[in-house]
Amino acid sequence: MTEIGKKDKLPVKSRTAIAKIEPGARKELINRGLRDLADAHDADSYFFKGEDSRLRGEYGEAISNYEKALQIDPEHENSLFWMGYCYLLEGEEVIGDDLDLDNTIRNERAVSVFQKLIAILEKKDRILWEDYITYYNLGLAQYNLELYEEATESFEHAKELNPDDANSHHMLGLAQYNLELYEEATESFEHAKELNQSHEGRQERIKELERSIAELEKKILDLDARKRSRSPEPDATPQSEDDPYSKLEKLASLKEKGIISEEEFEQEKKKILGN
Repeated sequence: MTEIGKKDKLPVKSRTAIAKIEPGARKELINRGLRDLADAHDADSYFFKGEDSRLRGEYGEAISNYEKALQIDPEHENSLFWMGYCYLLEGEEVIGDDLDLDNTIRNERAVSVFQKLIAILEKKDRILWEDYITYYNLGLAQYNLELYEEATESFEHAKELNPDDANSHHMLGLAQYNLELYEEATESFEHAKELNQSHEGRQERIKELERSIAELEKKILDLDARKRSRSPEPDATPQSEDDPYSKLEKLASLKEKGIISEEEFEQEKKKILGN
C-alpha cells in the first residue's frame, strides 16, 4: 500500500496550451494583415509580423516582434496572448521551435505575460467568455511550475467562464490531486470525463480519466481507514462523581466563586485526600 502523502503518477496526462483560432484560418488573416500593413510600423504591423514568424516556428523572432508591438502599445492584447503562448509551448511540441530557454524560464515568463493580460482585461472590465483560454493557459504555466494553489485558482476561473471546457476540469483535477484534495479531484475528473464523452475520438482520454478516478477512490478509502485506525478509543470508564479528582475540581470551583473560604477549601481538601 502506498503512502497517502506520496504523489503517485496518475494515468491521466496533463493537457497542452490552447490557441484562439484554427491555424489555417489564422494564417490567411496574418497574410492579409502583412499585405495591408507592409509599410506600416504600428503595433498591429509588428503583431502580424510576429504571427508570421510564430507559424513558422521561429518563436524568438515572433516574441521580438510582439515586444516591439508592446513598446508602441503596452496594452496590445493579442501580442500579450501570443507571446505567452509561445513561451508556454515546450520545445518538443513544435517543430522548429528556436527558443533557447529551459522550461522553468519559459513557464515563468508565460505566467508573467498572462497575468499582465488578465490585469488589462480586468481594468477594462471586459472579461469575455473566450478569455477562459487565457486563464487556462495561465493555470497550465503555474501547474508546470508546481504552483498548484495558484493553478487551481486559474483553472477555476477558466471553468467559470466556460463550464463546458473539458480541459479546464481535467487540469483542475490534476492540480487538486497535487494538493491532496482527492475528493475534489475525483469530482473534477468526473466532469472532464462527462464532457469528453460528447466528443468523438477521445476514448483514450476517457480511459485515462476512468483509471485515475478509480485510483483516487482507492486513495480516499485508504485515507479514511487510516484516520479511523488512528482515532483514540473512547474512554469506557468515565470519571465517577466520587472520584477524588472530580471532587477537588468542584471544590476549587466553589472557592473561586467565593462560596467557600480558603480555610474551608484546605479542610475539605485534606478530607478528600485522606490526610
